[in-house]
Amino acid sequence: MPAQLTLVVLILAFSGLTVGCHHLIQRSFKKVDFIGHNEVGGVLVGVVGTIYAVLLGFVTVVVWERFNDAADRFSGEAGSTAAVWHLVDGLPSAPAARIRSEAEQYVNAIIVEEMPAMSRGQEGAGADRALRGLLRDVTTFKPRDAGEANVQLRMLQRLNDIWDDRNKRLETNEHGISWLLWTALAISTAAVFGFSFLFGMESRRTHLIMTAILAATASTLFTVLLELNYPFRGNITVPAGAWITLRAQMQSGNS
Repeated sequence: MPAQLTLVVLILAFSGLTVGCHHLIQRSFKKVDFIGHNEVGGVLVGVVGTIYAVLLGFVTVVVWERFNDAADRFSGEAGSTAAVWHLVDGLPSAPAARIRSEAEQYVNAIIVEEMPAMSRGQEGAGADRALRGLLRDVTTFKPRDAGEANVQLRMLQRLNDIWDDRNKRLETNEHGISWLLWTALAISTAAVFGFSFLFGMESRRTHLIMTAILAATASTLFTVLLELNYPFRGNITVPAGAWITLRAQMQSGNS
């Protein structure tokens, strides 16, 4: 489902649910003077609302930072792969051609296989094979002089970065917000809206409109959390622009 449609559905569904519950409670307790409870209720909802705002803000920041960190690591992984591809110029032609070919296979596997697999919560076997082949060929290379040894060391450092970034990327794609945070958000959301149902206004229609606006605002934030929770899944994902650019550079360099 597109993100825009998810947002609209959540707003309509949650707003309708909260307005319906609000209307039902107000009708079920017609003899209760809700307006007379506003002063005491205002103090209590102020405390609950503050806790809810802090919790919601915390979860939003965590999700946003995870998304940005995943994007930075994904670009860094592409940069390290590009460095390995360029460093082979300091090696003899035979191992250089083999390592360069495996680097190109890794880049192509990321774009063609692993990105679609990650959108399904999986990983690409081709990317894993290509990366392991790169590590094997670089570690088993026998340098003939200090210059080749230095190139090998720099390539191993870059490959270690690639390995770490890929593992972190796959781990991030596997685990989202913990169930405990989702549960805390659900309970605190119910508490805030429950309090809003117990306030009174002379105009019931105005009160219901205010409840709908509050629900629409909460729905918008929850949509953001749902869409960014897994950086490589859904409609809003980490872009593969750096990898596509790198593949084009490799193809241009081989032509």
